[in-house]
Amino acid sequence: MSFKDTKIFKSFKKTAHGIYNRIISTPLFQKMEVEPVTESDFLPHNKYAIEWWYFTGFLNERFGFEVTFFKVNVPPKNFIFEPLINTCVSHFAIVDVKEEKFSYSERVRQSILMWKENELLLRNGAWILESDGNIYHIYVISKEVSLDLYMKPTSKMILHGDNGLIKLGNAGDSYYYTYPSMETEGYIKRGGKLFKVNGETWHDHQWGNFKVEAVWDWFSIRLKNKTYLMAFNLWDAKRKKLVIQYASLTKGDFIKKFDRFDFKVLDKDFLSGKKRYPEIWELSIGKEDINFIIEAMVKNQEFNSIITPDYYEGICKVKGKIKEEEIDGIAYVELTGYY
Repeated sequence: MSFKDTKIFKSFKKTAHGIYNRIISTPLFQKMEVEPVTESDFLPHNKYAIEWWYFTGFLNERFGFEVTFFKVNVPPKNFIFEPLINTCVSHFAIVDVKEEKFSYSERVRQSILMWKENELLLRNGAWILESDGNIYHIYVISKEVSLDLYMKPTSKMILHGDNGLIKLGNAGDSYYYTYPSMETEGYIKRGGKLFKVNGETWHDHQWGNFKVEAVWDWFSIRLKNKTYLMAFNLWDAKRKKLVIQYASLTKGDFIKKFDRFDFKVLDKDFLSGKKRYPEIWELSIGKEDINFIIEAMVKNQEFNSIITPDYYEGICKVKGKIKEEEIDGIAYVELTGYY
């Protein structure tokens, strides 16, 4: 029996999740003022409650990865543990498609956050995110593997919702932008072996005074013809009522947004109750004659977090069409709220 299967660990995790739920249910303590989103918004926004910098990529057509730095600001009067104010929760997951191996790690501590006029440095222990707005650098390390990458945006900044402000129903509003393509190079070290890697990374940045009580299905699709599609379903906390849908299709300077798309789970094992998460989906947008089948490259890409609720974060293959053009590519899929 592993430590994670023991009663002690399960009890600790239950307590930690209780702390997390207390954080995310904190009243919205500051009304958001509508502000323009600009390229300088890679810097932190300390007057807002929630913020995260999220990266997923595919390197050497072999390694998929996720690195996320979450920053939470909670006013002392709304929370019982002052040491958790300005807390940084960082997640790192990596999958070797060739060897079908998936591993993950997380760090939780008060963040050391520094910035000059145009420079960001976020530290969580030895884990680092830094940027001058042009080049991004991440370094993360676990017992099994380290990742050291430099990334440069090669696509335009995509502002979601209404010029970068997206409404999340009763959960509040969030500022949200994406760089769907970042040229990436660096190194992966694993088991004494050093891999020089290159590929493409997707970067999301969100911040605002919103609650993370809702759950979602989120897809970032990256096609070989440099077309990118982001789509998500936002559900209520019990995954019974669909609150909103949103999608954006981009290629070069072209962008089109949608408030409706069709989504279907095709995974028979999931539908028959044999596993926790689905791993095959169909996503289509009838207006644009878009249809994709999305399927996990490796099974069981589940992140079992100590602090946040467990979630699925998986590298997937994509095959389908846009109008009459047959096209394929890859995607990262994130799922929450599957209990």
